Amino acid sequence: MASTPLMFRPVALIPHYNHGRAIAGTVAAVRAHGLPVLLVDDGSAPEDRAVAAGLAARDAGVTLIQRAENGGKGAAVMDGFRAAGQAGYSHVLQIDADGQHDFADIPRFLALGESNPAAVVSGEPIYDASIPKSRLYGRYITHFWVAVETLGRAIGDSMCGFRLYPLGPTLALIDQEPVGRRMDFDIEIIVRLYWRGLAIVNQPTRVTYPADGQSHFDTWRDNLKISAMHTRLCLAMLPRLPGLLARRFRGQGGGHWLSQSEKGSVLGIQILFAAYRLLGRQVFRAALAPVIAWYALSAKTARRVSEDFLGAVWERYGPRPGLPAEPGLASTYRHLFSFAESSLDKLAAWAGRFPASAVRIADPQTVTQMQQDPRGAVLINCHLGNIELVRALAAQMGARRMHILAHRDHGARYHAFMQRLNPEVAAHLIPIADLGPETALRLKALVDAGDWLVIAGDRTPMNEAGRVLHAPFLGRPAPFAQGPWILAHVLECPVYLLFCLKEEAGHTLYLEPFAEQLRLPRKGRETALGEVIARYAARLEHYAAQAPLQWFNFYDFWQRAKPAPEQ
Repeated sequence: MASTPLMFRPVALIPHYNHGRAIAGTVAAVRAHGLPVLLVDDGSAPEDRAVAAGLAARDAGVTLIQRAENGGKGAAVMDGFRAAGQAGYSHVLQIDADGQHDFADIPRFLALGESNPAAVVSGEPIYDASIPKSRLYGRYITHFWVAVETLGRAIGDSMCGFRLYPLGPTLALIDQEPVGRRMDFDIEIIVRLYWRGLAIVNQPTRVTYPADGQSHFDTWRDNLKISAMHTRLCLAMLPRLPGLLARRFRGQGGGHWLSQSEKGSVLGIQILFAAYRLLGRQVFRAALAPVIAWYALSAKTARRVSEDFLGAVWERYGPRPGLPAEPGLASTYRHLFSFAESSLDKLAAWAGRFPASAVRIADPQTVTQMQQDPRGAVLINCHLGNIELVRALAAQMGARRMHILAHRDHGARYHAFMQRLNPEVAAHLIPIADLGPETALRLKALVDAGDWLVIAGDRTPMNEAGRVLHAPFLGRPAPFAQGPWILAHVLECPVYLLFCLKEEAGHTLYLEPFAEQLRLPRKGRETALGEVIARYAARLEHYAAQAPLQWFNFYDFWQRAKPAPEQ
């Protein structure tokens, strides 16, 4: 008998202390999104307490919790957590009372929380000019210490008061461990939740400091408390070092590729690139060997998904290039080493150290015809081989018409780093959140002007309901996004498949015509779309079987196709 999953039932929690001028607007903005509100008054002055009481009296969706004395932001929030637990809520959306946060991002926090129910969704502020410089510089100091305490940068901003907490593990923490009760609360609780194994999903959000805003941050008192807290956390981190190191090597994991944090990997990329430039390629490859060996032994998630994929190739095709025997730890090591080498080639290309002549074109005639065609086109790529190499070489080859579509919430820091290496190429990156009508119109203008759009066909959206179809891939049904194909239909342009594999003679670019124009009739559209996706999956399988060690989707590619457990 399968257990019933916990229903996603969020509530907003607003700690309030003498914010009488702003609290009504904040509560109204939150309630506009349909959320019930727990308003915790932390011993406000009588006139401000009366404002909060009036809000609760007029709206049954607002529950007021009144504290007799001011105990600090942390104390107020923890009282709110306990009240939320007693009321049966599953998640708490904490948001500050002063109106500095962007209420329009509330649906994004909730969507991420529902997709990642065991994770903390933490706001990562995007500041405008209104932030006081002293507050900004102070945050940098805290960011440094939090990176030390967690051995990485998984926590985007430990001081942001806009977060979605999973209530069960949060209540367990505050009942079992001491957590700061004032302005040190936001920092300490997220570090301790991370120590307990919770994933952190960072959500960029705009933050504005209102001109008439009221801050309760006491420069001397609260900075001293925060300094003392970091001392405690650093000492408490020492016995946790083995577990934190293991987690650092494993990564945060996560069932969906978008839920996996990229910050630590970006820092690693920067270090690797500096080492490559200093030592040269051959010395760098030799130095990688023990690093990859340790990672293959310690990274259970990466090892499992590597063996799963390579096992599917072996079962269907038998011995393949780089896979002479049944998959095991040795093949996983080679798989991970292949990924590290591809990252090195990618960095070299973005930095202009990889000549265009190093890429052989399998069918030059197709490329020539495409270059001569005044029409734009959609190029469907994938995370097989080194497609980044083609992106980086595009400018060198004069392909200024090529634009790369990338998900806005994944890889922002990575692409910022790449932009420092080669701004001309990075300028052709188009970050998108979804493929809605507004995005489609923007892309249509580019295609009508004769430009090429590159989009991945092997990554699924975070909220997949109604947006994926399953197609056979290596003997099992796998989910594929509908978005790229619907976009190609809307743009009314030729569609090509794009692959770039490393072979004995070097890298080879495969460009295949897929459709002169993709047409999806209204009647029977899903059937037609399923046929298109099945054709793509077959071609992806063809190339994946040619180079299985160049499959760089290190997550459970088939997980969404697993049958539901029997009731």
